[in-house]
Amino acid sequence: MRNGEIVNKLGALVADMNYIAAIGWWHFEHDNHRMVYIPGDDSSDTIRICIPHFDASDKYDSEFLAATINEVNREVKYVKVVLLGNGSIAVNYDYLCGTSEDISSVLRHMLKCLSFAADYLKNKLS
Repeated sequence: MRNGEIVNKLGALVADMNYIAAIGWWHFEHDNHRMVYIPGDDSSDTIRICIPHFDASDKYDSEFLAATINEVNREVKYVKVVLLGNGSIAVNYDYLCGTSEDISSVLRHMLKCLSFAADYLKNKLS
């Protein structure tokens, strides 16, 4: 994958990207959501951007939370909401990128979808 190109293009779309050396991720904020870009290895064509700690699951009834996550996963294309083992709710977008695709357009789409899904999930949980 073109990790260097992705980091450069993503940096042009968002303000203030920070590299987290301990885990190899890039942290940034977009549309009032804290997101991370998780670089794949050079043989992977997948771009992964996520909101790893959207909210804590223990604030919600487990049945309500499960139904809400299932609804968001059904209604919002491309994005997957998951419950992490540490009790956090994460919003993920994995994109299999072709070699001829415009990275900037793909990243803009991913950021827009993640923001929409996070706002949709927030509204459903409130």
